Amino acid sequence: MNLRKIQKTPTLKISNEYFNKPFRPLLHNEHRIVLLPGGASAGKSWSVMRMAILWALEGRTVLIARKIGATITKSTYAEIMLGISDMGLSKYFSINKTEKLVLSNKGTGSILFVGVDDKEKLKSIRSPKSSSIDTVIAEEMTEFTKEDIDQLMLRQRGPSKFKKQFIGIFNPISEKHWIKKHYFDNIDWNGEYYEDDTLRIIKSTYLDNDHLTEEDIETIESLKEHNPQYYRVYGLGEWGIIGDLVFENIIYEDIDIESIEDLPWVLGIDYGGLRDYNAFSISKYDKRNRTIYLIDGVEHLGLSFEPFADKIKVLMEYYDISLGSLIYTDTSDRRADEIMKQWGLNVKHAKKGPGSELMQIKFLVSNKIVSNINRGLFSSAFNDYVWKEDKEGNIVGTNHCPDILAAFRYSFSKYMNSKMTRFGKAA
Repeated sequence: MNLRKIQKTPTLKISNEYFNKPFRPLLHNEHRIVLLPGGASAGKSWSVMRMAILWALEGRTVLIARKIGATITKSTYAEIMLGISDMGLSKYFSINKTEKLVLSNKGTGSILFVGVDDKEKLKSIRSPKSSSIDTVIAEEMTEFTKEDIDQLMLRQRGPSKFKKQFIGIFNPISEKHWIKKHYFDNIDWNGEYYEDDTLRIIKSTYLDNDHLTEEDIETIESLKEHNPQYYRVYGLGEWGIIGDLVFENIIYEDIDIESIEDLPWVLGIDYGGLRDYNAFSISKYDKRNRTIYLIDGVEHLGLSFEPFADKIKVLMEYYDISLGSLIYTDTSDRRADEIMKQWGLNVKHAKKGPGSELMQIKFLVSNKIVSNINRGLFSSAFNDYVWKEDKEGNIVGTNHCPDILAAFRYSFSKYMNSKMTRFGKAA
């Protein structure tokens, strides 16, 4: 991209390799609204965040939004910082030390970040310049409500010498979503590309991304066999037909432990309280074949953790699991952790935070899950764990996760790095 000279910023030539092919036309986009539905690892965010850097160099003010502000530091902000470094543009940017999530190009444009969960911050955010915010990017747009998007577009009020644009990036998780109803149902959408005077839609899949490894591709294509509904969304980038159940493709079998004895144990705890159960989950994981064997578990209701710790030890001894084996736990009760340690259990806090439940679900459904048919505890929990809808039928999250499945989710914290939960680095 050839940029005109702006103040002290020289004309730069940036290779097209920094943007996956379907998105290159967006460098000079004139449409008011751009929607980028697609599968996982299609390079949507990877490409657009690097364009945002160049737009700031042109003099634009770019606002990048996430639903939950706490997720920004390790997602969009990190992607921007990586892009600036990769393209060798660090000398053209400075970081505002007071507002840690604001990047300012020296003397020209800016990149700002906001979480729409902080309503007051969202309403008060302004361009550092006299002109308005030119470009708004909504990352994981399906997490936003229609009202959230309206508020973001309101931040673009005022004069600007640049064409104002809104860019929404998302996986089309459910055909019930408001985005489909509002933007797609009233146009002649062919499933790949659409364009009119104000709206531009570009669908993409992992096949459009030249930066994926063979392992990344295998991870996505493994969904074909054990979770075709998720492959439809995260592989093909098509509107999903996700039913009520969060986990729709559980295979129930009589698991032969001896046949998988070489696989590592995966252990997790969810602490309850007065009304919720303490729960302990035991699995084995075949990482090479992306297969989870959910073997056994136990629940205990009560504020005293000693009986729960005793039940865990009994179950671990039954399966000949070393008491030194690592157990990932909920972070809600540090006192409980201390009691577990006193009973000789090796516990460590699982990674939690806003949006972590969805990321854990994404990881788990990217694997084949075989549940022990002899443990009805799990089958009833899977049947109770469902997607939650608003009054208009849009999926807005999940209901309360059954305690044994929360322990199951936490147990895989070791494997849930950013690459595994996003189906590849260049998502």
